Amino acid sequence: VCPKNLVLAHNRYHHLYQKQVDKEAEQLKREQTKKKIEIVQERTKRYFDLLFKEDNITIMPLITYEDYEQEGKSMHHCVATYFDKVNSLILSARDQDNNRLATIEINLPTLSITQCRGLQNQKPEMYDTINSIIMRHISEIKKRKLKPLAQPA
Repeated sequence: VCPKNLVLAHNRYHHLYQKQVDKEAEQLKREQTKKKIEIVQERTKRYFDLLFKEDNITIMPLITYEDYEQEGKSMHHCVATYFDKVNSLILSARDQDNNRLATIEINLPTLSITQCRGLQNQKPEMYDTINSIIMRHISEIKKRKLKPLAQPA
């Protein structure tokens, strides 16, 4: 009835059990992440078509989780952790060659610039220009903020 080596048998079955538990936990995490992404994108979709172009600078929102991850990797900062931050709109400023210049956080309740960060969270070279462009277009963000989202049929 008992295995010859109880410790070895226990460890083998415990390993298999732990592998199954880990697999189920990973599946649950994927499902929760997918749901979170859907919720965030529903909340922020009104801003997806924003695009400000001035002085050879294009400013656009980060839309997908992959956009946030890529922005963070390219700029060497933690913007991906802001993906589900409520009441924030995250924008990316780029030059005419699509090189990233800055990542900008807009506080939606106050319509103010919370942060404008360049590579490795440094102050971007074109900080004043980027902030000026955003402030000249803040009314476009305000219009979308106030516009009710279409309800599903």
